[in-house]
Amino acid sequence: MKTCPLLAALLVAGCSSQQSAPLATATVTATAETAAVATANADAADDPAIWRNAADPAASLIIGTDKKAGIYVYGLDGKVRDFVDAGRVNNVDVIGIGERIIVAASDRNDKAKGQVALFVLDPATAKLTPIARLPAGAGEAYGLCLYDTGERSAERLHAFVVMKDGTINQLAINLGDDRPKARIVRTLKL
Repeated sequence: MKTCPLLAALLVAGCSSQQSAPLATATVTATAETAAVATANADAADDPAIWRNAADPAASLIIGTDKKAGIYVYGLDGKVRDFVDAGRVNNVDVIGIGERIIVAASDRNDKAKGQVALFVLDPATAKLTPIARLPAGAGEAYGLCLYDTGERSAERLHAFVVMKDGTINQLAINLGDDRPKARIVRTLKL
C-alpha cells in the first residue's frame, strides 16, 4: 500500500504538541435594552427578529416573543411600540414579501396541533395585524424560520416549522387576497 507523502505530512502536523495562542475576545456593551416583558415573575422573552428599514435604518424595529403571552414590537431604543396577545408563541421571524412585511411565530397554544401565527407589520406605526393561524402539523410547534423562494408564485413564502419532537415541516404559504392558506410540502426528521 502506497502512502501519499502530502497526506503523511498533514497527519504528522496534526499531531503536533504546539498550542496556538488563544484568540483575543472583544467586549460588547449594549447601548439600549428592551423593556421587560409583562409576564410576572418569569423571564419569557425570547427569539428576536429584526426588521431593517432600508430607507431609514434608525426606524428599524425589533420583534420578539413573550413565550407565555404574545409578540412585542420594539423600537431600537428598546421601548415597546406594540404588543399582540397571541398566547404561547415561541420563535418569530420577519420577511418582506412584495409590499407587505410578514411576521410569523410558532404557535404553541395547542400542544397536539402546531400552528404558525401570521401577522402584517406596518412600519409607519410599528403595529402588528393578525392575518391567520395556519396548521403546521402534529405536535407542539417550536422553532420557525421564513424563506422567500423569489418565484412569481402565490406560494413564494415558505415557513420551516420545527416541532418539539424534532420533526421539521416545510409549509408553502399562499398569502392570497383574502385569507392565507398553507400546505406541508416536505417533512424532515431530526
